Amino acid sequence: MSLKGNLEAEVELKTDAKTIHDVFSGRPHHISNMTPERIQGFELHEGDLGTPGTILTWSYLHEGIPKIAKEVVEAIDDVNLSTTFKVIKGDLLTEYKDFKTTVKATPRANGEGTIAHWHFEYEKLHEGIPDPHSLLDFTIHLTKDIDDHHVNQANKVTLKSSQRYHQISQTPIHRVSVYFTWKILEMSLQGSMEVEVEIKTDAITFHDLFTRRPHHISIMSPENITGVEVHDGDFGTEGATLMCNYVHAGFPMIAKELIEVVDDVNFSSTYRMIEGDLLKHYKVFKTTVKATPKASGEGSMVLWHYDYEKLNEGIPDPHPLLEYATNITKDIEGYLVNQANK
Repeated sequence: MSLKGNLEAEVELKTDAKTIHDVFSGRPHHISNMTPERIQGFELHEGDLGTPGTILTWSYLHEGIPKIAKEVVEAIDDVNLSTTFKVIKGDLLTEYKDFKTTVKATPRANGEGTIAHWHFEYEKLHEGIPDPHSLLDFTIHLTKDIDDHHVNQANKVTLKSSQRYHQISQTPIHRVSVYFTWKILEMSLQGSMEVEVEIKTDAITFHDLFTRRPHHISIMSPENITGVEVHDGDFGTEGATLMCNYVHAGFPMIAKELIEVVDDVNFSSTYRMIEGDLLKHYKVFKTTVKATPKASGEGSMVLWHYDYEKLNEGIPDPHPLLEYATNITKDIEGYLVNQANK
């Protein structure tokens, strides 16, 4: 009897294949929010999310027993929507010499939903070790939990997205200070504006703050942000709506925003204004904030990008808001640096 074996299972889901693949390859730290009875925690040890070679640890509950699995991401196939993990440490290696898991998401032929395919490849330590049928059942329930989470979120918020392409003239980049540069792009009532801020904080931390912990920003920049609440959905989840209370130019203001995009691979998130003071002047106002690791490996470059459409030609471009975003970014950096020095 061979000690090597394979087990497979397929799960039919309502969620689209790209989203399922993105969860396992680029957003595994979200899974504990989607299936908290099975996954209790996640920790990134080395590398970047969504990158082969990354090492991560799962804390999970299997058959009523808390367990851990430290894994290396062996392969990510964004074309065929599959991800392969190899266990390198943890409870499974008390019974198995090798254990690999591949999860693949395939769009259904009718265009609705997904078939999630799980494949275990393993080698037992001895013949007395059972085949991991119970673990396969565990992954099936975990996958259904993830599907239910996305279906519930979709039922809470209906998203309408449209893309408008237009040619934008660019002015040269002008250095504003030793810390950042900015560039302005304008066309008729529609315009775009960017600012880049150099900070000492790493890109993962900064991105995580804006996507999953925006309610902490009022602690870090209290003169600018007085409060952030989630109204629908969960922090860090596309389709969630947030309410931000802030002070700009000395006036208390509000902004209700929809999280349109969370990109954990490129460390960016996009927010669209749906209510609030800005819509007195702008028909459309979107903000994207992206953190990019510096080539030196120390710190990051934070890019703020505004896309907007004015209500009329008398509305000024939002230059003060660009400076406001820069000040918030530097406040956050100052707070995190001070915390690290304590």
